Amino acid sequence: MLLLSMLSGLVPIAALVVGVVLLRRWGRRRLLQRVTQRAGQLAPWARSRGFTLERGPRPDIPRWFPGVPYLGDPLAAVSNRVAWLLVSGRVHGQPVHLFELRCRIWHGTKARPYVHAVAALTLTRAIPTLVIKPRWLPNVLGPETPLPQRFFAAFEVQVTDPAFRARVLTPGLMNWFLTALHAGQEPWLRCESTRLLCCGLGTLRPDRAETMLAMLRGVHRSL
Repeated sequence: MLLLSMLSGLVPIAALVVGVVLLRRWGRRRLLQRVTQRAGQLAPWARSRGFTLERGPRPDIPRWFPGVPYLGDPLAAVSNRVAWLLVSGRVHGQPVHLFELRCRIWHGTKARPYVHAVAALTLTRAIPTLVIKPRWLPNVLGPETPLPQRFFAAFEVQVTDPAFRARVLTPGLMNWFLTALHAGQEPWLRCESTRLLCCGLGTLRPDRAETMLAMLRGVHRSL
């Protein structure tokens, strides 16, 4: 009787474990279907620019870019960072990588999945550090407000060289960031050592890849 009682108690646990395994398999199949669909959309765009596309997964790629994603919350822990849809090529002769970063962000004991589009340009020489990140504060300034005022109300700029900031922080770059912010992307830019890196919430699509690449080109021209 004792053995039967113990076995009957294990049945719900076994059913729960099987359910979790099946749910994870279903989730992974769904992820692969979505990634494969976006790969089909990205492939023509990548080929037209002489870039290569790798579907993934590539868990090693995030280690090339420490600190991604830049969520601005020191209390949040990031885990399960995996890159998908890795696009590789050259811009102005410099190596460029674009990819979709999937990760889990932990706040205490709760975790949420996040997806970021990332674009990184590797330079041949070191540059001063400059970081542009959202302030995550309500911003009610309208389009009639001067562009610099709207930009600095929405973004924090950290820099080690004011002259470098003056060259990089053009009206075009300010407009790009405000547009991306209004689209819900929470964009970041980090210029440091030999790398320009941009990331923001959302998946990597041809139009998104094109706008991120154009922004990095503009920053590179201003160096």
